[in-house]
Amino acid sequence: MKGMNPFLPLHEHVPDGEPRLFDGRVYLYGSHDSRHGTYFCSEDYVCWSAPAENLCDWRYDGVIYKKEQDPYNPDGKKCMFAPDVVQGPDGRYYLYYALDSMSQISVAVCDTPNGKYEFYGMVGWKNQDGSRKILTEPSPFDPGVLVENEKVYLYFGFCMKVPDSTDASGMNEEGSVVCELESDMITVKGELKYLIPSWKTSKGTGFEGHEFYEASSIRKVNEKYYFIYSSILSHELCYAVSDYPDRDFVYGGTIVSNGDIGLHGRNESQRTAYTGNTHGSILCIQGQWYVFYHRHTEGNWCCRQACAERIQIQEDGSISQVEITSSGLYGRPLPAEETYNSGICCNLVSCKGAVHIDINREADKSLIPYVYEDGDGYVSNIQDGTNIGYKYFLFTGKEKEMRLRIRGKALGTFRVFIDGGTKEWLTGIRGTEIGTAPIRLYPGKWEDISIKINPTQGCHSLYMVYEGEGSLDWREFSFR
Repeated sequence: MKGMNPFLPLHEHVPDGEPRLFDGRVYLYGSHDSRHGTYFCSEDYVCWSAPAENLCDWRYDGVIYKKEQDPYNPDGKKCMFAPDVVQGPDGRYYLYYALDSMSQISVAVCDTPNGKYEFYGMVGWKNQDGSRKILTEPSPFDPGVLVENEKVYLYFGFCMKVPDSTDASGMNEEGSVVCELESDMITVKGELKYLIPSWKTSKGTGFEGHEFYEASSIRKVNEKYYFIYSSILSHELCYAVSDYPDRDFVYGGTIVSNGDIGLHGRNESQRTAYTGNTHGSILCIQGQWYVFYHRHTEGNWCCRQACAERIQIQEDGSISQVEITSSGLYGRPLPAEETYNSGICCNLVSCKGAVHIDINREADKSLIPYVYEDGDGYVSNIQDGTNIGYKYFLFTGKEKEMRLRIRGKALGTFRVFIDGGTKEWLTGIRGTEIGTAPIRLYPGKWEDISIKINPTQGCHSLYMVYEGEGSLDWREFSFR
């Protein structure tokens, strides 16, 4: 995929990504959704890695931990949620995860970052008689871990906002949690502390509107501690900053939204893609900072794919929200002379825009466009008014036509735009049309069509708009 979003193959679903840098390689640890899945995190943990000097060269390192290795999951029917991996003071690598709805944090260990992890135990307290009391509350979920100067801190929590009429028993309504662990990486040391406020405890804190929901992650940047988390809005990763790892965090802002909500004042009715939950973190690689997050495909919220964007940490420590792009880790505009899969689109909306997809609101797939992972993947169910966007391409001025591979049952027009589509909220302006072609398709095999385009030079976003009857699928495109 050459570092483009998603930066793993389109058939791979590794959301909730925790990027880590060990010995010159970047490792991505995350949940593992099924292809065409209907529920979260249904597969074993896998690892992908890339050399720090070439983030376009991701390698599949295989399965690192199987579901049935957890003694509470011998039949493998329970899922493993978002993990984190850190190197302990003893040099070994520790994988932390929550097993389904078991309300506990399990730990596995390995001698290498991407080897075969073995079950180690569950986070808890050591009793005087040598027995253990497992940590079961408040809401041990989505663990994040910091190891610094032989001190180990564990962060976790889950604070779903529920209506007053809903039974909230068993839920954490206070905020995210932090505790220190002993050097054995598994025994709680001292007390549990609330860290980032929830929707119920945020009044007067500065976190209002962006309170903690889930996805705890922690990084140290220039002697400051950055706590990255998914806010109550679900589609965004936010950050908070402190001089200490376990107290006094101040809200910083939004780093990324998987629908660009909040960017340049964009509201929820102007989202640039169908949004869902997100989870990730930040990492400095070869002097450049990145934010890792995930997007949603197949028109549901259980087929998620890893994405990343470059970010800047300013001298004052602030991070400005970045837009979602197609170029991602590639780090520069995509050259127009290559052939591309349509699934690398970063903007995808129907004639009515896009909505947020969650457990309470599943999208009607017959009415919306979506990325479908069949073979190399493609954009499916393109209907009248669909806008499909890519950011960004570098045109030489020599491109005279655009070639598309499509199929379906449709009668209409494909229009090519730069700098925006027909929905002005996508870029803030209506795009400039550079080409158009009639479409007449009958059900059957993939076929190629050509669209003559006006000479275009420089860096531009690219938008495709279909107008007409029926629906079609679009697999790939190139310029000539």
